[in-house]
Amino acid sequence: MTPDIPHGTSLTYFAEGAANVVYKIGIPASSTMDDILPSEIDHYSPATPQPTELEPWQVDLSEPDYSYLKGKLLRLRKDLPVATSVLEAQQDFTEHVAPLFEQQQELVQQQLIQVPEEIIDQLNSVLRVMDENDHRPYKRKGTYLAEAEYGLLVQDMSSRLGQGFVTIEIKPKWLAQSPSAPAQARRCRTCALRASRIAHEVSNKKAITPSQSFCPLHLVSGNEAQVSTAVREILKDGPNAKLPNEPLRQRLVAYFIASSLLTRICSLQQKLDPRGILRSVPLDKSLLTAMTLRDCTLYLKVPLAGSGAIEARVGDLDMKSPEKAGYWRSIEQQLISQNWYEAEDDAIGIGPCGLLS
Repeated sequence: MTPDIPHGTSLTYFAEGAANVVYKIGIPASSTMDDILPSEIDHYSPATPQPTELEPWQVDLSEPDYSYLKGKLLRLRKDLPVATSVLEAQQDFTEHVAPLFEQQQELVQQQLIQVPEEIIDQLNSVLRVMDENDHRPYKRKGTYLAEAEYGLLVQDMSSRLGQGFVTIEIKPKWLAQSPSAPAQARRCRTCALRASRIAHEVSNKKAITPSQSFCPLHLVSGNEAQVSTAVREILKDGPNAKLPNEPLRQRLVAYFIASSLLTRICSLQQKLDPRGILRSVPLDKSLLTAMTLRDCTLYLKVPLAGSGAIEARVGDLDMKSPEKAGYWRSIEQQLISQNWYEAEDDAIGIGPCGLLS
């Protein structure tokens, strides 16, 4: 039976991406669980959009066991033209994505949960208030939750003070070169796209949008120097820049050299999309799965003391919609026609690419 959200639960806006909004879950006060999540508001800096906490709502409760909420986040789908329903996304995850991984502990676990319509309405009201008060990222304003019966409970991989570990989030992107790239390419697909976007921002005199600046090919090279170059860039990005740098860098370098996880994802990307987006059928499930793996997130929970094992899990594995095929083709054609793959110089400062290393 699909669980639901029990009476007395509170939700706290935590984060959002292009397609989903994620909420921290506050366990009902009647729960016997000892680790009720505290408010996140006090931990936000003035420069960060603060979450908004919700009042509890009335939902019938027939099962007082709240253990299914422990260590979970609630992820809800936005109302977008190309968004896949939560039910379909979970079915694709179960049938097409999860079986690709040798061990299920390599995945961020997720399960369906029923979400009453009145909860969606309340959360959308809060999002509109956040828009008015500039408490959401600028590019996310104006998008709201879909009136859907289901959401997803996803494993919480975030870290908080006092837990003894830090979480590193990485978007590995294209771990192998695009099959559509020119034979004489000097940049991989990720570095070519980054160069294109930075050049566009520079030419339009816009502030350069912060983004990951490492080359994914370095992470799967097996070469200590190249892996170290990538890790240095990873630890310079966003919230990672606040972490204890050198000891953490050494641990991450050792992890990427020893672990086969990203190497296997790289092989899957190549196996599932051997022809490239310009020659593939948009409805091909293999292509859509490959594009899903090219936009996943790797979460690394690293102990702060001692030599405990790093916990690595892959998340953000919602199957891509075939309706995005036109966009993917447009990007690929632009990278080829404007010579972003073949450019030899680094005048815009995107950093070294591992393609020819």
